Amino acid sequence: FIIGRPDMTVVAFGSNVVDIFEVNDIMSSKGWHLNALQRPNSIHICMTLQHVPILDDFLRDLRESVKTVKENPGP
Repeated sequence: FIIGRPDMTVVAFGSNVVDIFEVNDIMSSKGWHLNALQRPNSIHICMTLQHVPILDDFLRDLRESVKTVKENPGP
């Protein structure tokens, strides 16, 4: 889920289904460095024009990371 109503380029998102911090760890291992937030647990990214050419890569890695966490839930 999206946190708040992002009007500009900073987008924060969380999950009620998976541990979003585990997703963040996997994204980091793929070379994406997102920022962790609390209350609610979430992560955020600042999107810029430099992200446009790699948006599909980001979304693919995010989907794969979520899938991995779903298939391997932590304690």
